[in-house]
This record gives sequence, C-alpha cells and structure tokens, in this order.
Amino acid sequence: MIDNAGAVAIAKALKTNTTLEVLFLDWNDIGTEGCEAIREALEYNHTLTILRLGDFKIAEEVEGALYEKHQRRLLDMLNSDTKAPLNRSRVMFVGQGRAGKSATVRSLSLEGFVSEWNSTAGVDIKELRTSENKYWEEPWCYRDFTTQFAARLVFTPNGVTRKSQLPSSQNNNHQVSAAETVRVDYQTVPSKNSFGVLKGPDIMRESSNFFDAKRSIDSLTLSLWDFGGQEVFYSMHHLFLTKSGVYVVVFDMRELSEPSTRTEAKTYLLFWLRSIKLHAPNVSVLLVGTFLADIIEEKCNLQDIDKILRELTKLSFAEIVIPANFEHEDLIFFPIDNKEKMGIASLCDAIEQCARVDNSTSREVSVRWMTFLDSILGQKENQKAYLTFSDEVKSLGTNLGIHSVSEQEEALTLFHERGFLIHMTSTEILKNIVVLNPQWLIGALSKVIL
Repeated sequence: MIDNAGAVAIAKALKTNTTLEVLFLDWNDIGTEGCEAIREALEYNHTLTILRLGDFKIAEEVEGALYEKHQRRLLDMLNSDTKAPLNRSRVMFVGQGRAGKSATVRSLSLEGFVSEWNSTAGVDIKELRTSENKYWEEPWCYRDFTTQFAARLVFTPNGVTRKSQLPSSQNNNHQVSAAETVRVDYQTVPSKNSFGVLKGPDIMRESSNFFDAKRSIDSLTLSLWDFGGQEVFYSMHHLFLTKSGVYVVVFDMRELSEPSTRTEAKTYLLFWLRSIKLHAPNVSVLLVGTFLADIIEEKCNLQDIDKILRELTKLSFAEIVIPANFEHEDLIFFPIDNKEKMGIASLCDAIEQCARVDNSTSREVSVRWMTFLDSILGQKENQKAYLTFSDEVKSLGTNLGIHSVSEQEEALTLFHERGFLIHMTSTEILKNIVVLNPQWLIGALSKVIL
C-alpha cells in the first residue's frame, strides 16, 4: 500500500508531469502529510483532471481543490470573449427512397441493422461526436453549449485560441457580467458534506465533465440529417439544404446494375447531384452504394457501376470525393453493406476527413456567441417553438453585449448552417422567424405534405 512517503514521491512527480489525467489513490494508507504534498503539487500541475484520495476530510479537501481549480478556470473562460473553432459540421444524407440512407446513418452510429425500418418522413436529425477510436458516439450531455465550449477551451493548448477583452462600460452602453454570460447557477453544484467540503461523488461527476472536455479538444460534433427519399418530400427538402457541410448521396447498387431499373436510379442520382450543385456548389459530395453483399452474391461488377457513375458526373460534378486507401480501388463511390457492416469504417473516416477540411468547420466563434445560442435555445423551456428576430432574438443579443444587428444575423446564419436551429432568409417574413427545434418544423411540414 502507498503511505505518506509514497504520496510525497508521487507529488514530486506531479509537479513536472504533463500527461497524467486521472489518479486514483484511495484505499491506501495516505494521511495528512501525503495529502498536503499532493495539494501543493496541484499548483504546478495543469493536466490532472480527476483525483481520488479517500473519504476523510483532508483527502476530500484536496480533491475539492483540484475541482475548484478547474472551476475557476472555467468561470474565467466564460467571462472572457475567447475565440476558437466550433468543431461542428452538418452531414446530409440524400437519395432515392429505400436506398438505405437511414440504415447507413444507423451503421455509422454503431446501431444494429433493422430490416423492416419505416421510411423516413421528412428529415430525421441526430448528433454524433467523433472519438479517439475512430467511431462516432453520442455527445456528452452538458448543461448548455456555452459550458461545453468553454470547458473544451480550458484544456486547449496555448496559442490555439484567440482572446480579447470584454467591452468596458466606458466603451459600451452595456457591461457584460458573469451573471449574463453563464446561465448555470454554480453555487448549487456540487453539494458539500458534513466536513463542509465537496463530496467525493460530486467531485467525480463534475470532474468527469472536464475530463470529457479534455478528450474532446480535437473531436467533431456531426449533425446528421437523414432526408426522406419519397418524392412527395422533395419540395420540402430544398428548405433545409445548406451551402456548407458534407453531402452523402446514397443509392441502391442493385437498382443501378439492373437494366430494368437503371434509368430511374440514374434520374434520382442526377436530381440530387444537381440539387446539391445548386445549393452548395463547393461542398464535398460522397457517393455511397448500398447492398454490397447482394452485388457480390449476384457476381455483379463494381467497375460497371463505377462506369455508369463516371458518365453521370463527368461534366459538372468536380466536388465528388474519390475513396482513398479503400479495399475497392479505382472507384468514385463507396460500396457498403449495412447488414454485413462492410465498408462502414472507411465511409466513416472519409466523412470525418471531409468535415475537417471544410473551412466552415474551423471557423472561429466566441464564447459570447455560444452564450447567445444558449439564450435563444433556452426559450424552449418556456414552451416556445420559435422566436421573432425583430423583438425577442434581438433583445437577447443586446442583453449579452451583441448590439450589432449584422453580427446577430451572422451568428444566426452560422447556427442555422450547423443545425442548431432554423433561420431562413429568403423573404423578410422568414427572416424574422427563428425556429428553436428543427425537428419540430420538419414534423409540422411533413404532416401538411402527407
């Protein structure tokens, strides 16, 4: 067991260590001397995120000191106007009905194959986050987007972010305060025990938020939009196609390889390729062919399908992404099978790479913009489906020190492009409406169409 002498030695190492993130030392024989040595080391260490020493007063005081250190850094970040990339992209899955778009999204989400899946009505939206193991996972549940953003910045290496001072009362009619910048009441989290210090379980829970934020510094959040393939929804889809992000055009390879269905399959492919070119001429487009296992079983030639696609796209679709390092060489599409999970890992990697090289993904936003986003989306708690820009949204921005209407509109455009909300600008009437829940609007329009 580790005693005080061992804890002192560990503390000495902590002062210079720059990689250790989690340290569990409970169930050892560490007393006051060892705990105090570790407390002193924490003043020099900036990487340790989670610490457990035991369930006695001095141990919990030291654990609490580490958490409070990170909490102070978080509050400093929330009260700054630091800027950094949002690290978020929108991925749109389009194509003919029953081609396997929903199954592809489920495969990328590591969900099981469902053979009798109902066709998508309108658009289905889900969010996933890239992870260290190259697979996508459900995002960590944070209190709000501002906290998530700021917690990530706490652990961002120096030089990656840009920081500017908040406007002073001398230069601005409104002083941005901590109470306005942070919607969370930190006085209620975490609770304290009979010693008057932070409880171990509460520290673990809150410190886990920081640990997850640290792991997600380089991760991307992907807003996946699965567009229903039935033709009845096509007139609605154009409302939600954005000029940035990644487009995945899904087609059934069996339909393209069979002469009796080839013409119709080509028509749908051309429709979507032309629609994408109209709305987003500079985005990355991935062609994804489904039912690979059936194609292999029927001894169909993938090169024949590739030839058809090359003929379709040779004139004006230069943004199509060519698979690299793929097991099926020299193809301009990704052959996959959702039931057998063939080709999914390569497709997952290609989508992520396309999102990362997209300039809009790396665009920097400020903490204040994220607070603006939370103040808007927070109105859902008041049972509001949408807000008016001229009165409600403009007032929310002004209260946060964003007085410029053009800056508010710029922020709303970004939030719309990234899938946080819906803000259309084609007419003055639409421009005045900010829809808080995209799925709510899509559901309402789908009911009208059906």
